[in-house]
Amino acid sequence: MQHPAEREAERLRIILTTLAEAMPDMELGIAAPIIFETEKKTAELERQQVETAGIFMLPNSKPETIAAFIELQPDIADLCVDKKINAIKEVRSRAGADGTFIGLKEAKEGVEWFVSGGHFAVPTTSASPPGAWNPTFTTAEAVEWVDLQPEITDAYDSPGFSGGPNKIQAIKECRAMTTLGLTEAKDLVEAWARMYR
Repeated sequence: MQHPAEREAERLRIILTTLAEAMPDMELGIAAPIIFETEKKTAELERQQVETAGIFMLPNSKPETIAAFIELQPDIADLCVDKKINAIKEVRSRAGADGTFIGLKEAKEGVEWFVSGGHFAVPTTSASPPGAWNPTFTTAEAVEWVDLQPEITDAYDSPGFSGGPNKIQAIKECRAMTTLGLTEAKDLVEAWARMYR
């Protein structure tokens, strides 16, 4: 797999070569803004493609970041309890899809962080979520449960302080209806918003 930095360098070389061939007399002061805009548009297009595909972009290899990645992959989350080695393998293979290389140590720490309760859900084999909150929900079940609670979803959709979604009120409602702490409720509301809003 090609390293992200190599891909970036190659893309820049292509842009520069194309510009040089199209306008050989162009000065650097004119070429630089064009290169910048081209790069910005390319990055935005890639981001949209990634979001559409549902791939989680890993900004770093911290255990909590990898745990957040696991939360969005229910089939990996289900492996974390009794098939940790398989979960670690899956994390490493899928995390590399966006060019982020995860080492064995980082993947192991991420899985352990997830299982130890560093995030809101501990994987179980429980059935579909009933009307009441169940602290043993898997990530997918917890997110689905939030989507079925009008108190939380209506609070999120009401105008916030800046005119956008009212995430703070949604987190308050989530805490009032569950056994979650502030960080866990925030993580859950944000995971729900990524999937449903």
